[in-house]
Amino acid sequence: MFNPNKINELLQQRKISKSEFLSLIFGKGHHSFTRLNADIRVSTLEKIADYFNLPLEYFFDNRPTHDGVTINGNRNSFGSVNVNSILESNEHYKAMLAEKDERIKLLEGMIELLKATNHSTLGQISDTNL
Repeated sequence: MFNPNKINELLQQRKISKSEFLSLIFGKGHHSFTRLNADIRVSTLEKIADYFNLPLEYFFDNRPTHDGVTINGNRNSFGSVNVNSILESNEHYKAMLAEKDERIKLLEGMIELLKATNHSTLGQISDTNL
């Protein structure tokens, strides 16, 4: 159910007067704040949501609940994300990167060893050809 008090809360938080807000949403003229009641038009609510950069669901008390966090995409859609699974994945990727770094160090050491062995072998071959 639409909760018009959420608009009042936003106006107070952002220190915007009702008359200034009404002019921004509806244009210059004589507008009454009663237009923002329970029978608000969807198009008006979309303007308000866009102005505050919030999803339409913000203005309703019966928002769906999720096991995760609500993610606001294009201001008017949302999805569910399980934060714990993201954190677990992140730790998994960190461990994989650490393993790859160790492998790179090992391979770089082997390359240096091969270079040193190659230079030593080339020197021995040059001495025997003389």
